[in-house]
Amino acid sequence: MIKKILIANRGEIACRVIRTAKRMGIATVAVYSDADRDALHVRMADEAVHIGPAPSDQSYIVIDRILDAVAKTGADAVHPGYGFLSENALFAAALEKAGIIFIGPPVRAIEAMGDKITSKKIAAEAGVSTVPGHMDLIADADEAVKISSSIGYPVMIKASAGGGGKGMRIAWNDAEAREGFQSSKNEAKSSFGDDRIFIEKFVTQPRHIEIQVLGDQHGTTLYLGERECSIQRRNQKVIEEAPSPFLDEQTRKAMGEQAVLLAKAVGYFSAGTVEFIVDGNRNFYFLEMNTRLQVEHPVTELITGVDLVEQMIRIAAGEKLALSQDDVKLEGWAIESRLYAEDPYRNFLPSIGRLSRYRVHPDADALRTLAVIAAFAHQVIRQRALQISGTLATAGRVTAKDWIVALADAEETVTIETGSAESAVVFADGSRFAISSDWLPGKRLASFTIGDRVAEVKIDLIGSAIRLRWRGMDVRARVRSPRVAQLARLMPVKVPPDMSRMLLCPMPGVITSVTVGVGDQVEAGQTLATVEAMKMENVLKAERRGVVKRVTAVPGQSLAVDELIMEFE
Repeated sequence: MIKKILIANRGEIACRVIRTAKRMGIATVAVYSDADRDALHVRMADEAVHIGPAPSDQSYIVIDRILDAVAKTGADAVHPGYGFLSENALFAAALEKAGIIFIGPPVRAIEAMGDKITSKKIAAEAGVSTVPGHMDLIADADEAVKISSSIGYPVMIKASAGGGGKGMRIAWNDAEAREGFQSSKNEAKSSFGDDRIFIEKFVTQPRHIEIQVLGDQHGTTLYLGERECSIQRRNQKVIEEAPSPFLDEQTRKAMGEQAVLLAKAVGYFSAGTVEFIVDGNRNFYFLEMNTRLQVEHPVTELITGVDLVEQMIRIAAGEKLALSQDDVKLEGWAIESRLYAEDPYRNFLPSIGRLSRYRVHPDADALRTLAVIAAFAHQVIRQRALQISGTLATAGRVTAKDWIVALADAEETVTIETGSAESAVVFADGSRFAISSDWLPGKRLASFTIGDRVAEVKIDLIGSAIRLRWRGMDVRARVRSPRVAQLARLMPVKVPPDMSRMLLCPMPGVITSVTVGVGDQVEAGQTLATVEAMKMENVLKAERRGVVKRVTAVPGQSLAVDELIMEFE
């Protein structure tokens, strides 16, 4: 058995691995950057090693620094967690060369499935259903437009080495295909160091359903049911549920068997996830395989009773699986919701700043909190999700908590189309309702007692104002202290400045490109600049026609929120 595990990660997943390792009697080693010196995973581990500055490209994804930490502590195995180096074949190969056990799949499987172009070809050869598309390299934007047009819009433009919603764009016409190709290429280069792009048909109103697989080094491979991950924004998961309320047993079995076929085709062992896109008729198509533990793995553990981290450790140590496919039973329901550091008042743009007790570091992803719960009835699980999401402690308008609460409160919701906050929710009864990004959090019902009468008044917080509605009455008011109210009468009326001719930075980030100059005529919808924030590229476009008067930002410059980028005449 393995004696000491170094966890090459931080945060929730590092704590998760440490807990299981301790239960198994295995010593643990944490690694940390300057930003994580006092983090919980550092305190939980038996040992901790500093690996560099806060930016991950100077610490968590520097292979030599992880190897040095392994050598210093005498760890005989490394668990990569998720993200960072978890799907890096060079990292797994370096550990193998050093005689260190990698708690994950073999190098050849990581290489095959880590490249989305190669993985699609392998899946097709293995008899797995795939989406029609162009799986060869694309030279430039002109070729991307030509290919997209031949496939037929809409298309999905994707990075071959991508994941986590990065390097992905949906295009509905030639102009969007051209722009999406370049944005995906840039984002893929900065996030993964690999800017290869492929294009496939976009399945409209899709469901995102993934199959959990588990295999040992002795030829046994199982599937542990599915997770419904259809509620997404910007191709990033928000709510994950198991089992899917949409699948029937026949489709579940067919998807599981195809997932096992793919795993066996690449000699896969350890825990892994095969992701599928499923249409309204339950036709399913291979999307990608994640050769690591997923963020949402706890929902599978809760309904199967299988500790995936423990199984990964035992498999890495060479043990045989003690389970057979017949032993896998799905009992009850489980759901996980993710709280992102995003501002619903700015169309869910990434947000940094203070929460209740900690600061969102600019070198971190937007994901802040996970809530995972289980129950034996689907209705009960959604009610508990609502209760827990509603009581998460946050302050200010820096998270999407209230939006998540609204999703959990839609009791009949089965899925949501991915792509934007204005997607349509598809309900079990077939009805359709719009979720608008203008929806404001903080709405509540207040009860007032006046004598022996009780009045329930709807109260909405609108900036610093309060809107009161009761029996047809609609009043907007401000609550001030007596002294402030007295002084307010003496203050001049403040006219807000005209910002219509300004392009402001919508979030803290780094300018990666400015596509226009002084004197240029721009049209509505034309790309003006791009800003990279929290590892995502955000394209800024002109709201109306105009002429550029001055440009104040240059590529590589770090900007604060609402800092000026350019001004128009």
